[in-house]
Amino acid sequence: MLVVVYCLSAFTFDRTKFAINMEVYPSGWFEQTASVNADPVQVAVIYKSLKSLRIMSVLECLSRVGVNVMFSFRSHDIVQLSRRPRRLRSSVYPKRHRLGALGLVLYALLVVIFVEESMRTSAQACQPHPECVVNAHRWTILQSSSLTQCPCLMLIDGDIAPKTFDEWIMPKKRELPVELRRCSNLRHLSLAYTNTQAWMKEFTKLEFLHVESKVTSPMVFLPDDIFDDMSSLTHVHLAMFAPMAKLPSFQGLTGLKSITLAAFLALQEFPLLTNLHNLERLVIVGLPSIDSLPDLAPVQSLKSFVVSDRGTWCCNGFLGDCDLSSDKCMVHPVWGTPAATCLPSNRTEKIATPATLELVQKFAPTVCGPVLRPGELEGPPTPDIMAPCNGTLYRQCPTPDNTESMCYNARFMAIACTTNPFPIEMRRRQIAQGVGDKCDPEAEAWLGCT
Repeated sequence: MLVVVYCLSAFTFDRTKFAINMEVYPSGWFEQTASVNADPVQVAVIYKSLKSLRIMSVLECLSRVGVNVMFSFRSHDIVQLSRRPRRLRSSVYPKRHRLGALGLVLYALLVVIFVEESMRTSAQACQPHPECVVNAHRWTILQSSSLTQCPCLMLIDGDIAPKTFDEWIMPKKRELPVELRRCSNLRHLSLAYTNTQAWMKEFTKLEFLHVESKVTSPMVFLPDDIFDDMSSLTHVHLAMFAPMAKLPSFQGLTGLKSITLAAFLALQEFPLLTNLHNLERLVIVGLPSIDSLPDLAPVQSLKSFVVSDRGTWCCNGFLGDCDLSSDKCMVHPVWGTPAATCLPSNRTEKIATPATLELVQKFAPTVCGPVLRPGELEGPPTPDIMAPCNGTLYRQCPTPDNTESMCYNARFMAIACTTNPFPIEMRRRQIAQGVGDKCDPEAEAWLGCT
């Protein structure tokens, strides 16, 4: 109960700001993800606190059950004795146990000293590492000038709004540090524009995985067996893997509840969902080359199914009638993906199953939505579009055709000029409702800031 009360009082989430994102942006967009909008440090602390309430092993289960059973027996004995005081017998032993009382006092004193020293030494060991937002409390024998003694549990190191082109193109950490390979119990991994390593598949206890590939140097493959032993994984978000033609098998993701795939421009085939019986949320954004879907019968428990941008399978006859006049089957106005063709009428594969048709119909308002148009998606930052911003968010920036534009760090990229109308409208509403970052009257007067 105390843990829950602490979490409710300590965790803050601007629901009004998030509601604006849900209203302004199309379904499935990056800005509609709650974990993206929340303070990562608070999320880390609350995650650690709530995790302490979970039973993670058989030993924990037996220990908690045993303690509760013993407490129940003792409570039962106390109630029985209070109802029948005559059963109490005078003790033949002395009623004052000074030695036992002294032992209990010493034990309590040792516990206090141990806890205090564990908190002090672990905090001191982690002092050189401000990126460690949650650390274990362990009694650490500190060594002079040592930088490897911090018992870190959660590490957040990143710049979600680089102000200069050099900071964007040459970040301090461009690859996943090899030192993390020793963290075999890693459960939460979120990478934005950081190259991953093949040994990432060794994190078999991962529960949360979010990877944003860099537009200028995107990842071209993932190991075929990367997900084979990740049955604990519940959330997967993979985005901007533009040249990747094949995804690894999802068959090992038996505990998966949410998956988002975005901007896989060369992907030809969607992986089978046979073992994903617990899946509740499926988001597909910018997969223009996919001409069919696997059988969705195993994921009938879906609570959210979103398909944004072009879905060739929406109009090429996979769902029934072929309509090549639909903009979903024409040359893509942003990606340049070639026009689609109708699937053969006498085909024996790539046929939508009844379960697939049922789910598509059930989520019709969020499936097969409009095609992405020029100006609605920010490209990779360049010196030319970053220069007018000079590292200032929400500033109005000029464009050759006088299109309304604003400085913005889309998808945690560098602050650059964008003509995307969605973040402009989002910021206008934030200012009007007094939520989000405090507005700057000098830079945001054009948005209504006074």
